[in-house]
Amino acid sequence: MRTYSFYHMVSGAVHRQRFSTDDDRASALAANTPADHVSMERVLDPFSQRVDVLTGAVVDYRPPAPSPDHECVVEPNNITAITRLRAIYDRIRALRRDP
Repeated sequence: MRTYSFYHMVSGAVHRQRFSTDDDRASALAANTPADHVSMERVLDPFSQRVDVLTGAVVDYRPPAPSPDHECVVEPNNITAITRLRAIYDRIRALRRDP
């Protein structure tokens, strides 16, 4: 079984999609390669690696830190879950205090 990762032909950014096959036909790989991407028979991590498009070498990558005015947005469903979890943990703490 062969596993292929894909990277953007201009930026070198690794795509999250991978393709595994035991079919040696190039058409199967071509049909599964995202547009503007190049395949590489290797498992790449899109969060910590990039490909140097000039040399084809895989390099470590660390995304830039958010700007100082970056604000984290919490989805309403997550707020509900966080509120429920806080209530559960508060109850557990209360039960542990009462022997």
